[in-house]
Amino acid sequence: MTKKNIKAEITGQELEHLSVNIPPFLEDAFRYEKSAKIIFDSLDSKHQLEYIKFITEAKKYETRKRRVIRVINRLYEGKKSI
Repeated sequence: MTKKNIKAEITGQELEHLSVNIPPFLEDAFRYEKSAKIIFDSLDSKHQLEYIKFITEAKKYETRKRRVIRVINRLYEGKKSI
């Protein structure tokens, strides 16, 4: 089974119940921004994964750092997705 097939099989309600592994650099940011962590935890798995994917797709450290800041700002703005 290819990645494409697996992704197609995980949709809808199943996606909402997936456990999300938060990358260490985002966990570090949440240590300083506790309110952002609370907001992030209140999102469903689909939106959490979207934010994590946005951050982890960055190849350079500087880009990841900017994206973490952007995600935290969007969480404070009440945005559920990037």
